[in-house]
Amino acid sequence: MRVFLALELPEQKVLALEEFRDRVRSVVQPLPIKLRWVKPGLFHLTIRFFGEVTEQEADSIVSVVSDVVASRTAALVKAGHLGVFPNWERPRVLWGGVEPLDDSLLSLFHALDDGFASAGLGRYDMDEYHPHVTLARIKTSPTNLLRDTLESLAEEVWEQDMQLSTLTLFQSELGPTGAVYTPLQQWNMESS
Repeated sequence: MRVFLALELPEQKVLALEEFRDRVRSVVQPLPIKLRWVKPGLFHLTIRFFGEVTEQEADSIVSVVSDVVASRTAALVKAGHLGVFPNWERPRVLWGGVEPLDDSLLSLFHALDDGFASAGLGRYDMDEYHPHVTLARIKTSPTNLLRDTLESLAEEVWEQDMQLSTLTLFQSELGPTGAVYTPLQQWNMESS
């Protein structure tokens, strides 16, 4: 099965992000850029994408997360600017950035990463971790046009402070209309 671990956004923040995404979409939509917009119910902040795992590996993930979150409080973050992955020369994903307000998010990330490494699930390169919420997948784009358009939206940030307290292990099944996410296990951390 194909799985990832993510922090879920509180419902009121999903609505704010949906409004932000719609403002961005209204500017980008008239342009010759093909994007597949993420449905609001699928917004999340990925902690780690595992890809295909065995049932035993999934059990190890659940065990590690259960141990780590037992002593954690909600992650405090501030949402911010727009960005793309992997880079402006080959943009494939349009995202809204998320910045930690304290050390809770990165501390959670490191504790989980240590646990996953100990369980034989490997380490994640911290240099490659950029907390974000995916807004759209970019299918085709004249690169300069997209960059210029998004730079014009630089002041249009998704400013929201959030407590992210629900961590979910999702199964991701790819289909013709996009991915379908099924929650496999959820953990709630105490609000700070």
